[in-house]
Amino acid sequence: MSTFILKVKTKTGQFVIDNLTPASTLIQLKQNVSPRVSIPVSNIVIMTGYPPKQLSDNNQNTTISEAGIKTGDTIIIQETKNTFPAPNYEQKLAKHHTDQQSIDSGILMRQIVPADNSCLFTSIGFVLGG
Repeated sequence: MSTFILKVKTKTGQFVIDNLTPASTLIQLKQNVSPRVSIPVSNIVIMTGYPPKQLSDNNQNTTISEAGIKTGDTIIIQETKNTFPAPNYEQKLAKHHTDQQSIDSGILMRQIVPADNSCLFTSIGFVLGG
């Protein structure tokens, strides 16, 4: 079989993978990428196309060609968020400086917006509309 050449973009940079075939599975792709990006295989998310869309993780034994990836394509690798619960800071704060007054001047929220041509306008809409 012919080799598959993929350009891989990550938050730390980009590189080329050329040791896969069209019959390679998505899990093999993730196993190949994992040591280079220092992300565990279970936390890797593959995005393809423009605008980038996440590949379904339902069947990891799907071949690369069945997933719609062609040789020469650029894939984007992202890390999934941790599913661990946030630490309970209130218990730690209760042990320290309980006589300070709390100043409630607002909140900080992070919204994920779609990575498309209108992401700037969507972000401004979140800021203005709440």
